[in-house]
Amino acid sequence: MAAKDRLAEKTLFLLMENSRISFREIAKKLKVSTTTISRVVKDLEDRGIIQGYTLHIDWKKIGFDSVLCVQIITKSDAEVDSVGKDLRKINQVKEIFYTTGDASFSAYVVCKNTDDAASILEKLSNIHGVERVVSHMVLKAY
Repeated sequence: MAAKDRLAEKTLFLLMENSRISFREIAKKLKVSTTTISRVVKDLEDRGIIQGYTLHIDWKKIGFDSVLCVQIITKSDAEVDSVGKDLRKINQVKEIFYTTGDASFSAYVVCKNTDDAASILEKLSNIHGVERVVSHMVLKAY
């Protein structure tokens, strides 16, 4: 692995630990210039390796008392991309993964209460191409 690639990898790991870390702090930890880190990060963004910066949210603290992991099983003739795009349109669906196994998709869904959860699960079930929805309530996240 070239030195440039190692620097990019180390930079990525620092950003994954804390996406708010300053370029100056990264540079100090990696013993390079701030300009070098700025160029490394811009290159990673331009190449689509860094696709954005996210927050980790404690949904319960802002009124979403139920968090669900949902498996979505699609019909055999379903258009996967269409189903995925329709899932993305539901605001409470925070993460969507096209997966292998029994379910075509796994999703991370936040709900204000059980009535809200029931409504969202019904919306998921009514998406064209969805055969069945299986939900699991998250008891604790790590």
